[in-house]
Amino acid sequence: MKYGQIVGVDKKVSKLCQGTIMLDPDKLDHSLELMDTAFEADITCYDCAVIYSDGNQGTFGKWVNGRGIRDKVVLFSKCAHPMGPDDHITPKMINEEIAHSLDILGFDSIDIMAMHRDDVTVPVSELVDVFNEHIAAGRVNAFGGSNWTHQRVAEANEYAKANGKVPMAVSSPHFSLGEMVDPMWWGCIGISGPSAEAAEARKWYTENDVALFPWSSLGRGFFSGRVTRENAEQMKEDMDECMSRSMYSEDNFRRLDRAFELAGAKNVPVATLAVAYVLAQPMNMFPFTGGTAVNEIRENARVFEVELSDAEIAYLELRSDTI
Repeated sequence: MKYGQIVGVDKKVSKLCQGTIMLDPDKLDHSLELMDTAFEADITCYDCAVIYSDGNQGTFGKWVNGRGIRDKVVLFSKCAHPMGPDDHITPKMINEEIAHSLDILGFDSIDIMAMHRDDVTVPVSELVDVFNEHIAAGRVNAFGGSNWTHQRVAEANEYAKANGKVPMAVSSPHFSLGEMVDPMWWGCIGISGPSAEAAEARKWYTENDVALFPWSSLGRGFFSGRVTRENAEQMKEDMDECMSRSMYSEDNFRRLDRAFELAGAKNVPVATLAVAYVLAQPMNMFPFTGGTAVNEIRENARVFEVELSDAEIAYLELRSDTI
């Protein structure tokens, strides 16, 4: 495992982060086994969210508190998820959701809290100010935004700098080997692919001190190894609709073909190679992975055994037809 640091968090943060959306209080033994497996693989960072349900957060809190590992576990959680364009983020919403999460989790503080969506009708000053209040009170250690454009992150941090406030330390857009051809869900922001807009975002993150925690680093399972050109139609039925709608394109299938080719040459699963691609970027990456089985989590943790050359990255990105 490799680790990084996030400003405000006094623990080592694993460069690979395990999702928790699959945790289910009705399947407690299995849920705890998954978390134990991740922790045994030296994964210290875990992704959670208010919208994932009280049962989900409560199960995660039960695992951490029951194992006595709060001093080692880094929780990246998310609050403030508007349910559509007519629903708005408010400081009151943020305050209530942070208080509720702390109660359900049984924690004194949340290591990293991100707003799950942006609301461009709200001035960044209001959002930066409310999170600074939580940081000052010790309820949150670092904050950021999920599905925020880099321009809004920059605006927030410019305000913070000008006013002596703690800036956003993290951002969580979608990034994977695949390019979303349609947003997976309402309000999603992605920075994958060759477009000028995506390239500009990646350049900004490379040049600025904001860590990236990309969600769905396997393209909602498109790069899990389950999907192939041959079974693509069947996978539309076997996997959720947003995967095929957002990831099925000829360019993405070409990327997938090449991922299978390179994974075979390196004797690793396609999923491991796809996460290695994310980690090979020049940005400060901490990708989320969503292993739902013990073997998947263990395979994901092998990602640091995989090295990709510049030529191999160009090949995967379709910028070159040779390695």
